Amino acid sequence: MADDMKIQGGWFDFKIKEGTKTVNLNDELQITVLEGKKGDRLGKASLEELNYETIEYHPVNNKFIRCTAVFGWIEGNLRVYTDVSDESISVADKRFYLEGNINKTLNIEGLSDVDEESPGEVFIDAVPMPEFNEDGSYFYSDELLENTDFFLGDLNFDKQNITKWKPHIVQYEWYTAPNYLEALSDGTVLVCLLPRFEKSRWLDGWRQRIVDVQPNEEIATQKIGNPCYVFLSEASEIKSGDKVHTFAQYDCPKLVNDNYVIKNISSKKLRIYMIYKDA
Repeated sequence: MADDMKIQGGWFDFKIKEGTKTVNLNDELQITVLEGKKGDRLGKASLEELNYETIEYHPVNNKFIRCTAVFGWIEGNLRVYTDVSDESISVADKRFYLEGNINKTLNIEGLSDVDEESPGEVFIDAVPMPEFNEDGSYFYSDELLENTDFFLGDLNFDKQNITKWKPHIVQYEWYTAPNYLEALSDGTVLVCLLPRFEKSRWLDGWRQRIVDVQPNEEIATQKIGNPCYVFLSEASEIKSGDKVHTFAQYDCPKLVNDNYVIKNISSKKLRIYMIYKDA
């Protein structure tokens, strides 16, 4: 997308998906489903747009901050881009990110398995790509990182399959710009799950978890925190005890009981985002 699409220090090319509207749930959660065409971006072109009163730095490395906005991703192909050319960013900072100290493990297709604690999204391509040892293990050399001016990760939604509830992949982001999400195909769909907050949703204790459910399959789900909502990318049934309720695509019911079973009743993969406030 050309630079003339930048607005107020950033990009906001995605549009509200046709047939949907922003929904406010109980004055606690605002939901907006967004759709982008190939080349559309969401992100920061500079740091000037940040509200410095709400910045929460990583406790170990101040080159990273709590995400100022987190979007769920439920369809299409997506690129994550971050400029790391600033002289203040060291090789150690880049390694801190790549070795999983920032958001647990970064998973690259064919290079690593998803463990119990790592986020589940798998990148189909990434910059920098690691170098390999003779035994097949991989590493990032200092020389490679010194010559890396940007980080890039490409994702294909069809290749994602997060079979267990996990923390959302993005907990922190680089304190640098530009950085953005870019649609790599038409029909790329994101969801903005924006909780009510005074200064920062992170400072106010809001968190997200994520899981994928294949058609006609189901997953046991335990309510976390209060309040607790689940956003459903496809039509679903939610069972609690002997009661079963049916929900449409993009519904976001509030969980009030301790335990549920969520079933995908659509023909497409269901992605569920749980958004909750620490109790």
